[in-house]
Amino acid sequence: MGLGEHLFGHRHTAHGEQPDATHGHAGHGHGQAGHGGGHGNADPGGGHGRGVMTGAGRYDRMTRLLLAGRRDRVYAALATAAGARPGDSVLDIGCGTGAFTTALAAQVGATGRVLGIDPSPEMVAFATERAPAHVRYAVAPAESLPVADGSVDLVASALVVHHIAPDARVVALAEIVRVLRPGGRLLLADFQAPRGPVARRIVAALTGPEMAGNDPIPELLALCTGAGLTVEDQGRQAPFFAWVRARAN
Repeated sequence: MGLGEHLFGHRHTAHGEQPDATHGHAGHGHGQAGHGGGHGNADPGGGHGRGVMTGAGRYDRMTRLLLAGRRDRVYAALATAAGARPGDSVLDIGCGTGAFTTALAAQVGATGRVLGIDPSPEMVAFATERAPAHVRYAVAPAESLPVADGSVDLVASALVVHHIAPDARVVALAEIVRVLRPGGRLLLADFQAPRGPVARRIVAALTGPEMAGNDPIPELLALCTGAGLTVEDQGRQAPFFAWVRARAN
């Protein structure tokens, strides 16, 4: 029995993909080129469709630095925006080193179940070493989720969409719709460029000019509505997140 089967039931194999690895505790890994959850040897905002990332320890340190010691609070706020509730079954897509997954796990509590996936085995291994008891991780891509149909209360993803190849994003949303229960929720959060000119120049220097003016909200809204989801809310979370929450019908 695979990891996704253990947590949420039999996994879907329509895309013919198998997770590359599974880990019993806090790790994660998306296996397919085109997304990497904003972690590893690329910046957390740049690299559209860049692919699987490496350098888990370095990425983890970088996100702590960029969030100025507020990373846990920022991800806790995003977990609240997602509507994570005690006892929920949750899937974190592009979980990276597990920071957002851990925040989601804190909200659902010991009666909940959380599965983080990422295409990077290195990220999965790093997160596994730090996982709470009710969290599991697997190497899998957003385009082929190792989770049974209609088995998840909440799907969440932070700093991932811009790493998925544009032509694969619709496939990833279709997979999310497949695994959500009726009335299940989706939170998509991605990089929001800062508004000040100095901060934008710094972002451009670190990530490239394409991200310096990035506003993900229009695309996140289009992805959700195009997948047949009902948008419930949207917002921004300092210092550089914008998010959309939607519901399965």
